[in-house]
Amino acid sequence: MIITLPFLPPSVNMAYYTDKSSFTRHKSKKYRQFVDDCQAFMCQGSILGEVEIEINFYFPDKRKRDAFNYEKCLTDTLVHYGVIEDDSLIQRGVVEKYYSKGKPETLIEIKQYEAKHN
Repeated sequence: MIITLPFLPPSVNMAYYTDKSSFTRHKSKKYRQFVDDCQAFMCQGSILGEVEIEINFYFPDKRKRDAFNYEKCLTDTLVHYGVIEDDSLIQRGVVEKYYSKGKPETLIEIKQYEAKHN
């Protein structure tokens, strides 16, 4: 299954905020908006059980970024929409980042995991 998003997820640093009065963590407005924006792209079905996933982030500029900070919100959103059962079932994952001048994009490929035995 291949899913293409014409935008990037928020980094984990931007995904949550702490309510200082109750010391509880909540999803940020940016994260909630990302989840809502993904809905139209996440209806291609689901893959049950163990999976392998490849994520390609296309950043709009060459700013220094940790691509793995963007992965968590994305995989949690895949679970939210039932594309995968649980992110703990990701047995193999590849995250790559690219520069795509002015055009952010996220390309996700998900496959059923097949263990390689020696």
